[in-house]
Amino acid sequence: MARIRDKENLVKATSEKYLRVSGSFDELSRRLWAANESISMGYGGVEVVSSAIGISKPTIEKGIKEIQENNYPRGRTRREGGGRKELSHKDPGIIQKLRELIEPSVSGDPQSSLLWVSRSIRRLSEEMSNMGYAVSHTKVRSLLLDLGFRLKGNRKNVEGKSHPDRNEQFQHISDTATAFMERNDPVISVDAKKKELIGNFKNNGK
Repeated sequence: MARIRDKENLVKATSEKYLRVSGSFDELSRRLWAANESISMGYGGVEVVSSAIGISKPTIEKGIKEIQENNYPRGRTRREGGGRKELSHKDPGIIQKLRELIEPSVSGDPQSSLLWVSRSIRRLSEEMSNMGYAVSHTKVRSLLLDLGFRLKGNRKNVEGKSHPDRNEQFQHISDTATAFMERNDPVISVDAKKKELIGNFKNNGK
């Protein structure tokens, strides 16, 4: 939990740092800035910077190679906007909005550092649209992957009708867990599944 929270804080700090200087960037300086930040962070830096400013990992890796080999274009370069912009770069705030939207419904695998969200990507797409962001469900999926979420395999999770207080329940759990972590108190995640008895063990409730 602490490791995941530290990464979220680092992504947020990097995004804020980038927004303070990005107005003067062209395509080259943006790539080199992202690459230099990634190098400074060390292991995992590429993923953090990619999530923070919406630049692809291959682009950052290209910049790292250019810095290491001292081999990058000098002189005039294409101004940012000369090519097609990624949605997350046209509006960097979209990543933060999505993060705020999913935070109450984030779940984790207690056996790993993987994360998933209990809402469907189509529902998230609709909610983002209601907030003024025209984002397709495929783009939501891409942004979630950039934020460190992964699809759960070998299981179909269908988001259907639920109890009207379900969201309030998860919001309460999220708020309580966050309050504990802010006080550096431990938070334990328990993964429980309903057991179904079959064959000779089944008694139909008798």
